[in-house]
Amino acid sequence: MKKAKEILKILAAQAITILAILALIEVLGQLYAYSNPGYETLSAIPDKTVGWRLTPNLEYIHTGGYC
Repeated sequence: MKKAKEILKILAAQAITILAILALIEVLGQLYAYSNPGYETLSAIPDKTVGWRLTPNLEYIHTGGYC
């Protein structure tokens, strides 16, 4: 019984560690994406007046939405 509790504690510690690492990766990824927006891949860019506007001098082929 005592050994089972020790194993559960170890598994819980490992699960918490994995979740903490994944949360850190997510936060760092979001910060990177916020500080380096990829406007060259968007067909519209943010605009303070109207919200979004078409990207100037951009040529792309729209094949429809994903189904």
